[in-house]
Amino acid sequence: MRLGFTYDLKDDYRRRGFDEESVAEFDSALTVDAIASTLTRLGYEVDRIGGLEALVRRLARGERWEAVFNIAECMLGRIREAAVPALLEEYGIPVVFSDALTLALAHHKPTGKRLLHERGIRTAAFRVVRCIEDAAAVDLPLPLFAKPVSEGSSKGIHLDSLVTSPEQLVAVCERLLTTHQQSVLVEQFLPGREFTVCVIGSAAAAEVLGVTEIVVDPEASHSYSLEVKSADDYHSIVQYRLCREPELAAECRKLALDAWRALRGRDAGRVDIRLDAEERPNVLEINPIPGLRRTDSDFTITTSLLGISYEELLARIMASLHTRLDLPAPRRPRPRTRARGRRLAGEPVTQGRCAVWFADPAKMTENDELEALVQSETLMTSLQALGWEVVLASAPSRSLDESVRRLLDSRPDVVFNMLEETDGVFALNNLPAYALETLGLPYTGCSGDAIALTTDKTATKAVLRAAGLPTPDWITTAYSAIESDHDAGFLIKPARADASTEIDENRLRLVDGSDRAREMLSTLPPAAHGWFAEAYVHAREFNISVLEIDGRPQVLPLAEMLFLDYPPEKPRIVGRQAKWNPSSFEYGHMERAFSVDDEDPALAARLRQLTLGCWQLFELAGYARVDFRVDADAHPWILEVNCNPSIAPDAGFVAAAARAGMSYADVAGAIVEAACRRRTHAVRR
Repeated sequence: MRLGFTYDLKDDYRRRGFDEESVAEFDSALTVDAIASTLTRLGYEVDRIGGLEALVRRLARGERWEAVFNIAECMLGRIREAAVPALLEEYGIPVVFSDALTLALAHHKPTGKRLLHERGIRTAAFRVVRCIEDAAAVDLPLPLFAKPVSEGSSKGIHLDSLVTSPEQLVAVCERLLTTHQQSVLVEQFLPGREFTVCVIGSAAAAEVLGVTEIVVDPEASHSYSLEVKSADDYHSIVQYRLCREPELAAECRKLALDAWRALRGRDAGRVDIRLDAEERPNVLEINPIPGLRRTDSDFTITTSLLGISYEELLARIMASLHTRLDLPAPRRPRPRTRARGRRLAGEPVTQGRCAVWFADPAKMTENDELEALVQSETLMTSLQALGWEVVLASAPSRSLDESVRRLLDSRPDVVFNMLEETDGVFALNNLPAYALETLGLPYTGCSGDAIALTTDKTATKAVLRAAGLPTPDWITTAYSAIESDHDAGFLIKPARADASTEIDENRLRLVDGSDRAREMLSTLPPAAHGWFAEAYVHAREFNISVLEIDGRPQVLPLAEMLFLDYPPEKPRIVGRQAKWNPSSFEYGHMERAFSVDDEDPALAARLRQLTLGCWQLFELAGYARVDFRVDADAHPWILEVNCNPSIAPDAGFVAAAARAGMSYADVAGAIVEAACRRRTHAVRR
């Protein structure tokens, strides 16, 4: 298919004298190149047209296309986003994304909101201010929110857009009327959380890809404003996380689809939602042409969290076009798989069959089940995009024999090992790796020996201390390993379990002094995982992720867990509440930051050095995470070494990789490649 491509380049408008706010919605040459090259890989003959003026000239010369991929939004007029589709409709040329009418309705916010209101779709009450006199007559209760009626990408939304007095409303409306030369939308301010919902498809075939919460640092801004989007420290101000609250996610999905279908959106788009004071989702606005910048558009950030590659995203958008026009399905490049049984000993596996091996969801806790299912399905999508044939091999029970039989039935070339329990015991999580080693199957992540050692927290600490690496003092019922003069508080922890799932911030066993720690250890009920007491370091926490790339460990950007507004006496601990309970204080007051390199380069260098020391000491492989506490004197202490940490789409490991510019597919591909490389080297030796 000969596919035209219309777009607006920021640089073109800058050269014509437009300021940065005026060009905020337009794209860079890098984005245009990425879209064009990806569509070419998908089999399309891409013809770069440019903006509206270039399109007019080429149509006048008699040029035509089978369809046009349109992200051009134009500069002037109340319905400027509709200009390119309207022109192409007149020439009978199909357009990717929504038609002129939908774009006009969505771009003129009051008209779109009226349509939603008529359809019974919840959206904030509003008024339109056409002159200063209208501002004084607004009869909605404060606080209010003011923005231009026909702009996107947060244009016109600034720190003063949240209005708390009639006088401020008049001043803000005067500024917007003067600056943007258009009316102002004044709506009731919705004080709740903000979400964006990504939609693929048209009419009844439309479906939601994902619901992502946008969390803006409240000290930086009350809203997702232009200042926030253009800030140099944008990534430290804004966080994105998939909504993992089933009822809320379902409400947002339904509301978004209702709004999308009401405006007759096509192919792909975004619906922005915010909760009101009663925590009910309301539609903020509909974006029928979603931003497609690879790293910092809300749409691509969401798909990256979901493990959908950029190529797969554009393929799905184009598939929607083919479906609604009843065109032959687009021909996707076929994975280059080798015939079964043809791989030679010692030859690297490039593409083949990868089995994702994980525990039976029916036997998991609710939180573990959701994370395992999301992670396995995301892995499948990502690896398929990389050319792998992927099978999900869930263990029918926690019996290792049955699990191995199920796995072998899938005849894999490589195994993505996510099986963390054997016969229901976390402490036996090394046995799946041992089984794979015995079978001679290449598998991802760390060896059985490394998993066995690092699962035993006290054994890990003993190895660290013997190697001269810093780790807090500890006590067991059998012995004490106390070197510090300060008899600090001690935290009672499971000795052989995922500590964050066994530690509940509401029921902490944190005691004063070693004597009290010994006493508590002696009175605790027996448990399969055992107990120990660790000196509590009341300071900063870092989770440092490592990914093997080209055979070498690469330390990803250093993540610090920030305990925001914690009372001085409250322990700074990442436990069950912080991970799993969205309504808890801990969940809402913990954030991840990547600022230590700028704030304290010496500490950052020391953390990297110790992390790589752990990688070498425990002979880690594939991917791992090392958790630290850093005391008031900036001395790091190693808490745990985690083999095969979670790579769920919203996990810290994936966030660190994204900070390094890696998509979920990049991470998954690197982990599998490392497994294949180790197998190759073993055969050669």
